[in-house]
Amino acid sequence: MSPSPSSQLGQEADGETGLRGLLRRQRLPAKPNPTGTKLAGQTAIVTGGNGGLGFEASRQLLRLGLAHLVVAVRSEAKGQDAAARLRTEFPSATISVMLVDMGSYDSIQAFVARCQADLPRIDIVILNAALQKGKREIDPITHHELTFQVNYVSTALLTVLILPVLRAKHRVGEPLARLAVVGSDIVYLSGLDAKAPSVFGLADNATGWFNPVTAYALGKHALLLFVARLAQQMGSPDQTGVVLSVVNPGLTKGTSLAHEHSVLIQLPGIALAALLGRSLEHGASTYIHAVVVQGAESHGSFCSDWTIKP
Repeated sequence: MSPSPSSQLGQEADGETGLRGLLRRQRLPAKPNPTGTKLAGQTAIVTGGNGGLGFEASRQLLRLGLAHLVVAVRSEAKGQDAAARLRTEFPSATISVMLVDMGSYDSIQAFVARCQADLPRIDIVILNAALQKGKREIDPITHHELTFQVNYVSTALLTVLILPVLRAKHRVGEPLARLAVVGSDIVYLSGLDAKAPSVFGLADNATGWFNPVTAYALGKHALLLFVARLAQQMGSPDQTGVVLSVVNPGLTKGTSLAHEHSVLIQLPGIALAALLGRSLEHGASTYIHAVVVQGAESHGSFCSDWTIKP
């Protein structure tokens, strides 16, 4: 398959980096969905759908007439609370809770098996669940740094496992199924060396002071490159029935991503978000644009600011 549109926009990449690029992106208005956009009869899965961007994206999908929403979460209590709030607002929709712990390979495999067995159809998957640890922690089973483990390794595993299920449940004549993996424009600042012998080595063997932002950027950058290559290996959406992309919501207020950080580390981010951050509604609309409006042309690409970016 030919390279994705994102990979052909290299000449524009420099303009996305730095403060000037961030300022320009954050000022962009949201693009409305085309008139008449409806998701009647469709089923969507949103991981981390109990709060923040995941919850708001779920609301926006339901507003478009989604028939069945699966809120995929680690905590049963938090998932049921989110589902109850959504059922109050959208009483005609079916809203289910499924458990998936992104820190556990067994849980990820069990979740995919349940999707295969219990869902007659799947049209949209948004892999939104992520974390940003405030200090270096190593997973005792996988021996990977936890931010990298969840944001890259486990998300890549879930992507690979859920894709065949999406393909199997895609119905001929129906719109293309969509799998959007949530990324971040922090990848433009990650400093990942493409010639490094191992991204795992960079993530797991770091010494000295742990920088949560750098660790987060590394995982999201590796994930972006992984999705781009996987999309090439898959073949075209016309053949598979599935569009795979990475979506960036931009700097957004009201998320709990950095809640584990010390106050000293949180303050600059809080100040920047207060000054430049998008609202949850604004940020989540990028998800909806990627999985509802963007078509086969976005396969393997970095969808940001309601368009395709380098």
